Amino acid sequence: MQNLPFHTEGIRIVVVITPDIEGTIEKVTYTHPGCNRCYGGVEISGFGGDFFYWIGSRHTLSGELNITDRTFTQSRPIRFSHNDRDSAKRYRFNQPAKITLYFTLQVNETIWQPKVVWTENCSVDKANAVKAKAWCSQKGETRYVVKDGKRYPITLPCWQESEQWVVSERDDNTCGAGRKTRIAVKGHASVCRKSAIYVSRNR
Repeated sequence: MQNLPFHTEGIRIVVVITPDIEGTIEKVTYTHPGCNRCYGGVEISGFGGDFFYWIGSRHTLSGELNITDRTFTQSRPIRFSHNDRDSAKRYRFNQPAKITLYFTLQVNETIWQPKVVWTENCSVDKANAVKAKAWCSQKGETRYVVKDGKRYPITLPCWQESEQWVVSERDDNTCGAGRKTRIAVKGHASVCRKSAIYVSRNR
């Protein structure tokens, strides 16, 4: 707790922990350097439970906090506090006690399944055109979609497919009465592209 922001309320030093996930607390344990009954200590309260912090540095002390509130809610502050003097009134705390807290949680996890959707950009009437060639214009690779801070891989052999189509145009060249009518067929090439995009959906 020593590295967390804190404030004082009268003789109490208060640390506020703000969770960034939600779940049900299975247990809360603590460790701190100390020496059992060496120099006195202070009672630390939090989550409806409390434990005694022994001042000293000979050993690492640990235990489990007997809590009454097992709800771990995102953005709902959790308070831990202790007096600014030890029980024997010989030691004054200028900051929170040097304690490490461990929360074991049961959480509901949403797993996202990336889905690939193909979109085509093409103005060619393919019914009146001839495909000249096709190629991969964006090579295959593994890409990642990020959802809720997690990266999900998607691998495709090709991320964009291109096609070249030859479009025919009719040109009626009429030379006048009694003359032959020449019909010329001209062609121009157009390129169509179909690209893969991905969206996330839960499963």
